[in-house]
Amino acid sequence: MFVARILANTSAVLLVLLSYSNLLVQQQTLASTSREQNCDPIGRVLSGGDRTLPKGSLLCKGDRLSPSSGKIVKILCYQNQKVLQLGKGAVDDSGDKCVPQTIGMQQCTPQSRSKCPKPKNPGSDEPTIISPYSSLILNPRPSIRWNPVGGATSYVVIWRGEGVSWSKVVKATELAYSREEKALSVGTTYKLTIIANSGDSPVSASYSAVNMLPSSTTQQITSLIKQIQSLKLSPDEEARDLDSVYMSQKLLTDAIEVLKARVDANTTNPTIYRLLGDRYLEAGLPADAEKMYIEASALAQSADNANELAASRTGLERSKLAQQP
Repeated sequence: MFVARILANTSAVLLVLLSYSNLLVQQQTLASTSREQNCDPIGRVLSGGDRTLPKGSLLCKGDRLSPSSGKIVKILCYQNQKVLQLGKGAVDDSGDKCVPQTIGMQQCTPQSRSKCPKPKNPGSDEPTIISPYSSLILNPRPSIRWNPVGGATSYVVIWRGEGVSWSKVVKATELAYSREEKALSVGTTYKLTIIANSGDSPVSASYSAVNMLPSSTTQQITSLIKQIQSLKLSPDEEARDLDSVYMSQKLLTDAIEVLKARVDANTTNPTIYRLLGDRYLEAGLPADAEKMYIEASALAQSADNANELAASRTGLERSKLAQQP
């Protein structure tokens, strides 16, 4: 009888403890869900060491870090596309922390249309190079794309630079970097030439300097990419983080490629479309940007995402201004 009472009491205690544990889990889940719903993300925690925001946590406006004594926390800031090392305190209360940056695109307004990105006009008399989207790249085998030239029957693509010298004739207006040729080397500048032909005669050409990222910076970016991939984020979250990492070094081509891959995978995340619109606008492709902003607006409205809806509508206005003569 005595043993039976002990067992009964022990079972009762275990039930109480189990109920209390389940309650704590439910409260934590509700708190986490509420935080995600009310958060307009401004960055992500990349390292451990904080008491309340573990590695991989999203950062919201007004968040504060509470690292262990003497430690700093590495964060990726979406707002200024910087990787920061911060100590105790708010993450966004001063200019050297996670705060929005002022970029030229933000100055594109009806009153300051001259500040809008200049479009790479399609239908021109020259095969204007579209991709690589900027002169600085990380990918040693970049895809090449250019605007068509009226009356052109073929194009010649030419790469020249240290250790690289090859050309190819194509009828399309895009070409993957040949796998049979040597890749571009870090820290090296190359000349990319596109010649438009009519029959056997060249009619026009475009040139672009393509600069590979220096070795030391390449190693830093590669290390950050591996760190983000180790977080096991969703594909959309990872793409957003990689976009910020690439743009921290003005790697517009690599940023566009990682975002476009998610759009091609038919994501329904409005942030991805809006960010791709931003990048297209920066690359001088306002018509492509407009399509992304329209899609982002529709998805944001369906998801009742007021922040993304406002951002995509602002981008849409800028893309239309940039297309006006």
